[in-house]
Amino acid sequence: MEDPQRTVVLGRRLFIDLWSLLGLEPVSCETPEMLKDCLPRMLDRDDVVCIVVEESWFDKVPVALKTRLERMEKPLWVTLPTLNIEEHME
Repeated sequence: MEDPQRTVVLGRRLFIDLWSLLGLEPVSCETPEMLKDCLPRMLDRDDVVCIVVEESWFDKVPVALKTRLERMEKPLWVTLPTLNIEEHME
């Protein structure tokens, strides 16, 4: 039986918690500097086909690494708009 394909949501706790409600697998990585610890265990998994990240978080990834990640076909890196809860509370 083939392993199910998974979409991972990576980033700040609030961002990943909200997207995990829709069934995405949450991986906490509060800052892009922590990516060096999170990335190997995601890339070693054959079942991860897509990694969803927050735009402002991904913008802080070093350019060389960000370019490499954007060019990957598997897993595909998808950026979503930044979650800015403060502007909705005013």
